[in-house]
Amino acid sequence: MSRSTITRLMDEMSLEELSDLKNQIDAQIENGSCNKNEINNITAQPSEPRVVKYRYKAQWGTVIPSHMKKTVLQDHNTCMLGISLGSANSEGDRFEGSIRWIAQNFSRCILVVADSIYRYTLQVIHKAPMESATTDALKLGEAFIAAHAAIIDRYRDECDFEWRCMSQVEQHSDFESYHEAYKTLYEQDAQIQSAINDEADKYLAGLASADVVLDSQEKDRASAISAKYFLEETAIFTCLCQQDTSVLIYPGTIKPLQIFSQAGIEGVPDPILKLIMIRLNLSSKTPYFCSAGSMPAVASLVPAYACSVLDDLTDEHWGHIRQYCEHKKFQVGDILVPKGKPNRALTILLKGNAEVLEGDWDSGQVNRTMEYGPVSLFGERSFFEGEPATKTLAALTDGELLELNSYSLKKMKKKVPATVTYLLSDIARLLAVRVLHEKSGPPSGI
Repeated sequence: MSRSTITRLMDEMSLEELSDLKNQIDAQIENGSCNKNEINNITAQPSEPRVVKYRYKAQWGTVIPSHMKKTVLQDHNTCMLGISLGSANSEGDRFEGSIRWIAQNFSRCILVVADSIYRYTLQVIHKAPMESATTDALKLGEAFIAAHAAIIDRYRDECDFEWRCMSQVEQHSDFESYHEAYKTLYEQDAQIQSAINDEADKYLAGLASADVVLDSQEKDRASAISAKYFLEETAIFTCLCQQDTSVLIYPGTIKPLQIFSQAGIEGVPDPILKLIMIRLNLSSKTPYFCSAGSMPAVASLVPAYACSVLDDLTDEHWGHIRQYCEHKKFQVGDILVPKGKPNRALTILLKGNAEVLEGDWDSGQVNRTMEYGPVSLFGERSFFEGEPATKTLAALTDGELLELNSYSLKKMKKKVPATVTYLLSDIARLLAVRVLHEKSGPPSGI
């Protein structure tokens, strides 16, 4: 950005208070008196690789019973999320998509980890004996919780999450009686038995598509094991319906629960008849960045207003700025300013850290070259000149930012011109630094 551009920008604002400011900036550029190091919340960083991953958005799917969809969120503030070990929809980015949706819609959630019943899956896939399959299943449940604890911690301010393993629920005083009731129904009701066996066959067909090879004898054994899985699972959710909540969230379908929760089946335990199942559809992938070979870590927020840029603004000035800006929260890895996209908004980083990424987006890997800390300004070139961003800016930690577009700036200028003067003073000082040092390396504008 040239000196004439800065001068033109100051002229366009047409504030008398900016006249002296413009002369000061001109003098700084002419004399080289503006110190690159005074903008101490922007630092050059050694090249560090980042990879592109995708964040999933959860949306309403099927609700059973269907008539509950209009009222379930109004009538219930607690839910439970079914977590199937080994299922892609219950892991990593997809898991976070479900958690994000729950945090937006419920105040409390029980995270039901299917650890104990996973022994049946291990028996089928690995032909493991019951004792070792049980031990391994419980360990895998513990490992899942440890691996996904950071995701849950990120949303605890919005929703009260509680981990609950199925092995714990099976200690419920009524579990055995419920379990026996479902086994009796399966043995004595031909229609129920046929429906459960159909679900077992679908499960085994899924295993076949995943290259799990079973001969005819093994298939019969696996089908019987799968039926046991479904009956025990239903007894567990019946306990949860009785003591906690009747709203079950799941990124998929649990057909056996639908079978037993239908009214009119004699002998079905009462709590399961209250069950409301919400199926979440995971879609709308949005890209984000994380360290090569690892999931993004959750970092603590850095206190705002700790650096020299905008440090002279008073609480009154900040109140004015917040009034005219859009306030946004972001997560580690979020793309704040994408390369190549015009962005007529000035961004103020309040909390957290952001990083400049350069490289080949199509290859899925880029490098970190610069870091911004609070309080930082970025996007000033696109804001004033309308040019596309020359680099990608991504969130290095969780945090918060303010966005000020040109229309809001004009409104702000009419109402609180003194605050605009202070704000533009720091913007101009930052621009002057970058003009002086464009050819000598970072920092440079976005």
